[in-house]
Amino acid sequence: SLLAIEAGSGPPVLLVHGLSASRNFWAPTVQSLLALGHRVIAIDQRGHGLSTVGTEGFTEEALADDLASVIIGLELTDTILVGHSFGGVAAQCLLVHRPELAARLSHVVYVASLSAAVPASRHAVRVDASRFVLPLLRRPNLARLATRSTFGSGATRAEIDFALSTGDANTEPMVEAATR
Repeated sequence: SLLAIEAGSGPPVLLVHGLSASRNFWAPTVQSLLALGHRVIAIDQRGHGLSTVGTEGFTEEALADDLASVIIGLELTDTILVGHSFGGVAAQCLLVHRPELAARLSHVVYVASLSAAVPASRHAVRVDASRFVLPLLRRPNLARLATRSTFGSGATRAEIDFALSTGDANTEPMVEAATR
C-alpha cells in the first residue's frame, strides 16, 4: 500500500521523493508551499517510508500506477507534479504509461532527476548511478544498507543488479556486496 499525506487547500502540488528517501524529505518544502496557499500531497514511494513494495516490484508500470492511484484517488486536477531524482523517474513513468492523466497536470518539475535515463521501451526502472555513487555502493556494508532500505530485504540479486546497473559491465562487485 502507498502512503500519502495531504495538507492545505488551493492549487495542488504532488511531491515525489527520490531513492532511499521518504515523504519527510519534503518537510521544509511542504511548509513553504502551505504558506503560499497550496494543497500539498507528499507520498512515500513503494518500498520507502511507510509504503510497501507490493508484488509488482519496481517496474515502470507499477511506478506509474502508484502516482495514478494518488491523482485519481484524491481527484487531483491542475496539479503541479514535482519529482526529486527517482521521483522524477516515477513522474516520467506516469507520463509514458498513463498519458491520459497528463491533462490533470499543470506542470511537471524534475529536481536533480535522472528521469531522462528511463527508456520507454524497458519494463523496469534503471537507476543511472553516477560515478560518485558507484564507488560508495561497491563497499559491502553501504551497498547492503542502500539496496535493502530501498528495495527491501527480499529483493533478488537480479532485481538489484538491474536497478543498479549503469551499462558498465563492472557492477559485479557492487551487486555481489549488496546481496551478501
